[in-house]
Amino acid sequence: PRLEALLRDGFAVHNTSLSEGERQLVETAFGAGLVRVLCATSSLAAGVNLPVRRVLFWSLKKGVSSMTATDFRQMAGRAGRTGMCD
Repeated sequence: PRLEALLRDGFAVHNTSLSEGERQLVETAFGAGLVRVLCATSSLAAGVNLPVRRVLFWSLKKGVSSMTATDFRQMAGRAGRTGMCD
């Protein structure tokens, strides 16, 4: 119920505690432009191809370990890709 309320207001979260169906719902809504702000863990950056304008980092840690340069480039590279953002 809380996820649906967030989605109605254009917000969403994406992390591993969501069910597969909830993650699919968030990804579909975001891809359709219905979500304006998405707060996500690194789970989203690891392979989901969605158009984003900005990527903000809360921390440079993944769990208890420091993020690698490759991890950083993978996540930061989600923003501003030609043909993916308006």
